Amino acid sequence: MTKNEVKKLVPDVCVQQLTLTDDNWSAKALNEKAKNLADGLSTGLICWDWDGCKNRLNVFTSLAFKDFLDAAKPGAKLTNRRGKEFVITGEPYLDNCRMCVPTECGIWFCENIYDPDQSYK
Repeated sequence: MTKNEVKKLVPDVCVQQLTLTDDNWSAKALNEKAKNLADGLSTGLICWDWDGCKNRLNVFTSLAFKDFLDAAKPGAKLTNRRGKEFVITGEPYLDNCRMCVPTECGIWFCENIYDPDQSYK
């Protein structure tokens, strides 16, 4: 994913670029690095992208998305930008490289449920 692609869904996206010096490039290790970075910055993790040629981890984060992730708790009713309502059935989690959330109608990428015009505080 590129910043411009993510920006269409999460307008206040920021990209943190980490050049890794270790050789642990498994999806699990990259998930952990991305999550730790977002948590350390007190931002919401949207997704990450790995550029193996440059050993670069691109971590896409957002302050407003953190409020969304905090609001996406079991039992919460959230409406996306198209007006579809979702009932959250579980905690948001990182699957491979994107934040996901279970709903009553399946598992969704969080950025598809997020509505930048809503306040999640």
